Amino acid sequence: MKKDEFITERTKIISEMLDNPDKYGIYPTGRCFEKLDSLFNIITTENKKPIELTHQEKRDIPAIGTCEICKDKNVSLFRTYHRYEKTKCLCHGPYHFDLINHCENCMPKVPTETKITHKVIDLATSGG
Repeated sequence: MKKDEFITERTKIISEMLDNPDKYGIYPTGRCFEKLDSLFNIITTENKKPIELTHQEKRDIPAIGTCEICKDKNVSLFRTYHRYEKTKCLCHGPYHFDLINHCENCMPKVPTETKITHKVIDLATSGG
């Protein structure tokens, strides 16, 4: 249920109560509360469905943490990837990369060193 649908339904429920007092002028709040509770249950049931984010949406969620460059804490972090497309590894998939989490004030530089994971057997058979 979208917010505007909720507001419309909520307004109908409250208006029905206010437009229909009994013969003594007492509003039927019990019925109103029951309908509002039902509306709440609909909303909370809908919200229990898992939300599927696209890969891009997941990447756009800002992380909070410590900048790897200036060491500032509790800052919004940006990710910069340095990819090495000719270097195969087991650590990141088909090709190696370095990831640097940094704040908006820092500009990451290409690392001077990197660690790569290989199977020892592959190194032995390739002469490495």
